[in-house]
Amino acid sequence: MNITIKSIGISGLAALLIFGLEALASSADKIGYINPQRIISESNIGKKKTEEFNRLREQKDKELRGKLAEMEALNNDLKKEREQKTINERKIKDLIEQIQNKNKEIERYAADVKEGLAKKDVESVNDILLKAAPILNDIGSKRGYAVILKNIQDIAYIGAGVDLTGEVIKRLNETK
Repeated sequence: MNITIKSIGISGLAALLIFGLEALASSADKIGYINPQRIISESNIGKKKTEEFNRLREQKDKELRGKLAEMEALNNDLKKEREQKTINERKIKDLIEQIQNKNKEIERYAADVKEGLAKKDVESVNDILLKAAPILNDIGSKRGYAVILKNIQDIAYIGAGVDLTGEVIKRLNETK
């Protein structure tokens, strides 16, 4: 008896889902898609944000190389000190401590830079997509799109004419 109620419940739920999807499909004239990566790489705003990001990354790389050069200088000083005829144990101990501290500083700096660059990247992408949102809303409402997707991983098939990326890029480039 219990099995029959469950099977009716599951069948009923399945039927409801099927009819609900059919109703959604019949009311949805179109489904569109955009490729955010193309918008970022091909739009003027995306190119500008990419250039800004690359300049910041290069600046941080330069700072990191400077810190690594300081560490290398300390290592060279330690090597020279160890090669002396009269070894100054106190100086060697101080140099080792400085090298350890510099290494910790570099590790912290590198982690902070990585985190900061990741945050900046997300902010840039969000800013670009925020600027594209009114364009997508306009396209969606004027042309009867029920849904415009942006996550390619969730799409199993994309038909011809569904990709709106080119138009979004064009319209983004036309805005100031």
